[in-house]
Amino acid sequence: MKYLLLALALATLSLTSAANVKPRPKPNLKSVYEWKYIDYLWESETQKQEFVKSGKYDHKNLIPIDVDKAKDGRVFVTVVGVKGSAPATLTKVSDKVGPSGHLLAPYPDWSWYTKSDCQRITAVYRVAIDPCNKLWVLDSGVVDGVQVCPARLLTFDLDTDQMVGKLTIPEDIARDPETGKGLLVTPIVDNDGPLCANTTVYMTDEEGSGLVVWNSVRLFRLKSEVFQPEEEHANIKIKDTSFHAKKGISGAALSPRIFPQTTRFFTFRPLASRSLYSSDTRVIKRSTYGDKIKFYKGLDVLPSQTPAQAFSSEGTLFYGLTEQIAIGCWNRYNKMIPKHFQIVAADEERLQYASGMKVIPKVVTQSPEELWVLTNKMHEVLNGSCDYDKVNFRILKSSITELITGTDCEMPDAAKQMLEEALDKEQVENGEDEATIWEVIKEAI
Repeated sequence: MKYLLLALALATLSLTSAANVKPRPKPNLKSVYEWKYIDYLWESETQKQEFVKSGKYDHKNLIPIDVDKAKDGRVFVTVVGVKGSAPATLTKVSDKVGPSGHLLAPYPDWSWYTKSDCQRITAVYRVAIDPCNKLWVLDSGVVDGVQVCPARLLTFDLDTDQMVGKLTIPEDIARDPETGKGLLVTPIVDNDGPLCANTTVYMTDEEGSGLVVWNSVRLFRLKSEVFQPEEEHANIKIKDTSFHAKKGISGAALSPRIFPQTTRFFTFRPLASRSLYSSDTRVIKRSTYGDKIKFYKGLDVLPSQTPAQAFSSEGTLFYGLTEQIAIGCWNRYNKMIPKHFQIVAADEERLQYASGMKVIPKVVTQSPEELWVLTNKMHEVLNGSCDYDKVNFRILKSSITELITGTDCEMPDAAKQMLEEALDKEQVENGEDEATIWEVIKEAI
């Protein structure tokens, strides 16, 4: 009965909220860094010229993909080669500025990129920094579609810059055993317990359309039709340009653990799709023992494709929209239907292909949490029309509050209060958790 009352109250709230939306201030997307092209903080001019002469460095071949910010203020950027590999695929933004913009310094240092064997870092698309100040690096090991080195999950302690973990991923897990395709691109890190003792990492396979899961003990691969690309959405359009990308599961995010003893939801979508999917992480973890995974489906809820996404601390999912050249959002306490998915920022010049997206927490910003977005004009780089005399790559940021105030993406105070009341001591002792409550909310809204 108490859940029914909660659901009815939230349903009433959702029906009336549209009429009570406050005028929303225009979001202020601030440029943190801008680049015309990618250049490095080389050890010497001689080193740079050696890379140029050997064909290992050509700025027209390089594209930044992802961004993250550490507690000490360092900003990490991943770079890959359109053809071949990047001189350094994992970098940090230096304070040195060249004609192209801020120079990128290899991380941890150049020695990790000059080795001739597979001990070097090969090709990193995205990274993640966890609450314990560990940098998780997913090295795909793939260059020009070829698995030149085994895929690896590397962990660095950002307090010491020492590697503290290395997991080599067997090829039959890193790639689809049936098709042989595979490209691990996005690591999503789920920490639990004191000092991040219990860690699970979800790794998306964009080419093999699978999900690789490591629970600190076992490594396994999941396959599902919801990871597959949709041919009708494989053409990505940005302004007057388009390119074909029949890619599977790529960007993903974990919902926050807002209340004690609650679960988190792994939310994702294939790049070639306009749908959104979500699943209880407890079930995903148990699937290695035979549990069947239930996926919540929001079919065709997005107006175009979204390369990357990230959750805020209050359950707002942000994502970049390719065709609208915008940032959209949805709050996980709303049902996955189009009316709850809103655009909160649009910029036809600066938001072209938002490839990297992170919510930077208060402990890092020393102020309200922020959304950081890396945009890279992927379409122009791929078709060779990029003008390297102009700014092409950007890192932008905005206050989360500025983006969502007065929208459906904001978690309503009344809903928050009711959820907190529903999770009082008696209910927690009875084993009732946020997942149960969310089921009731989803049915009512």
